[in-house]
This record gives sequence, structure tokens and C-alpha cells, in this order.
Amino acid sequence: MAEDPLIGTVLGPCRLERLIGAGGMGRVYKARHLALDRDVAVKLVDRAASADKAAREAAFAEARAAAKLEDPRIVAVYEVGEDRGVGYIVMQWVDGESLESRVRREGPLSNERALAVARDMAGALAAAHAAGIVHRDVKPANVLLDARGGAKLTDFGLAAGAGRADAGGEFVGSFHFMPPEQGWGAPPDPRMDVYALGGTWYFALTGAAPFSGAPCDIVVAHREAPPPDVRRLRPEVTSRASALIRRLLDKDPARRPQDGAALTAELADPGLLLEVDASGSPLSLLAPAQPAAVPGEIAAEPPRERYAPLPPPPAAVAHKVTRIAWNDARDGRRLA
Repeated sequence: MAEDPLIGTVLGPCRLERLIGAGGMGRVYKARHLALDRDVAVKLVDRAASADKAAREAAFAEARAAAKLEDPRIVAVYEVGEDRGVGYIVMQWVDGESLESRVRREGPLSNERALAVARDMAGALAAAHAAGIVHRDVKPANVLLDARGGAKLTDFGLAAGAGRADAGGEFVGSFHFMPPEQGWGAPPDPRMDVYALGGTWYFALTGAAPFSGAPCDIVVAHREAPPPDVRRLRPEVTSRASALIRRLLDKDPARRPQDGAALTAELADPGLLLEVDASGSPLSLLAPAQPAAVPGEIAAEPPRERYAPLPPPPAAVAHKVTRIAWNDARDGRRLA
């Protein structure tokens, strides 16, 4: 494989040292900020977007909005700029790896660790939503696990203001974790991020996205198929945790927690890690009131809900799905 010609190049205030990720929206490098003498991450905006002044300015506007978010669970944005026609975003360097990489390397997380990641991400989203920002691309690859055990949300490159009508109507995001309304062009809404976090939590526990198949099939499954029960793959997950994940993945945004703050409150429930009775007492400390369940027994899937017929996707949406699938295949990031 040919060496990246940008390695060693000084772009803006930084010297690029190592390519750490690439996708349809651009490349991310580990770099050295020369003036600050510290490691940073630099995202180079896709060349097509850099050449399009409106697209470049939109990306910079959202990066500047993300730079105003001061939360330890969000990767800080330090600077945006342009050098020799290439747009760049300078971000905090996190010494660790993505949730996607960790699960691929070591397997699914424990219940406790997966819940801790979900809580960190809900807190990050609460900060973003309070500032009126919807991330729109929450997924395992954008969750960074640092060396101290914390989780940070990164890449606000697709972020947009909540309710912005001009930000709807376009297919953006990652189809494995995309809520149905986002896949069909709805304006940005905090509940989109809540759905995507539900899929990310499911991935952390199982190593798989909620739905699989061809790109268009996955987009339709988000709209039509019932949310999967995580206990089919992880029977030890509590009934409350399984039910909450399915509610985060509900097709109807009104039935999900309404934003990151509401989800944060629900994630404090002790029943997410330990089965409890109606009073909140751990069942493992009580005498059983009925015969014990058969080991590994799983409750039946809820009956499939019926939804309004789905119209054929606009040609632009179908084209975008195909393009994103090609980018994922090219970058070796296809999920199961």
C-alpha cells in the first residue's frame, strides 16, 4: 500500500503524522500542533466539500457550534480553518480507540461496561441537546474509549441545529444506526440521537448492529422491522435493560426518551444491571414467588406493529445509500 503523501505535511498549525481513519466525509489524522506542542486529531474535510464553498462553510459552522460544547464526554474542537484549498478541523486527541474497534478486537462489552458507555454518551448528548445541537451520526465508530475507562463522543461533522428545516430532506448519517425518520429526510431532532444511541448500546452488547443486510434493506428495516431483543444474543441482560433498548429503537420518536437529559435520568435505574421487583428490591435477594425460569429463556418478541405503507425512496436517497455503502466497503468498516 502506497504511503500517504500527506504524512509529514504541515497543514495550518499542525504537522500530520499518521492516518487513523477515513470515510465518506473525509480523513482523520493524528497530528502535532506545532504552536501548542501537543498531540491533536485533525479531520480533513472531503475534497469535494472543500471545493464547495457552501458545503465547507456549513461544515465549519457546525464545528464551531460543537467547539462551544464544554463537556468531558465530548471530544473538544480547538480550531477550524483552510490551507491550500483544504478545509480542516483540529480536535482533542484521545489516547484510546473507538467502541467499534474495541468490540471487534475483544468482543462485546460486559453489561456493566456497556451501560457505563451508554450513560457517558447520554450525558454527552444531553450537553449537545441543551445547546440546540443534534449530532446525527451517533455510532460505535464515533464513540472513543480513553485509557482511563471513560467514553467520549466525537465527530460532529454532520451535526445540525434542532428543528432546522433546511437541514432535513437529505440522507445523512450511517444507515446501520440511523433512525427511520432521519433516513427519510426529517429535520434534525434530539430523538434521532436517542435512537442511534440505542443501536450503539445494542452493538456494545452483541457486536452487531440491530439490523443487517443490503443498505436499502437496512434503511427499510429501521422503518418496518420490530426492534430486536438483545437477550436473544445476551440472555443475561436484565428485562429492564432489554426493554429500554427496544424503546430507544422505537419507530415512533414520541415513544422514545425525548432527549439526552431524559435518557440520562432513565439510565440511572438500578434495574438495568440487576433484576428487581416492583418495589425496586433485587430479586436475587428475595425468596422466589414462583418457579424459576428456564435458564436462557427469553420473553417472546412483542407483536409486530403495523405502520403506514412506506413510499418508494426518492432517487436521491437511493443514490446516497449506495454511495455510503460503497464508502463503507472501501474503508473496511462494514458492520455485521
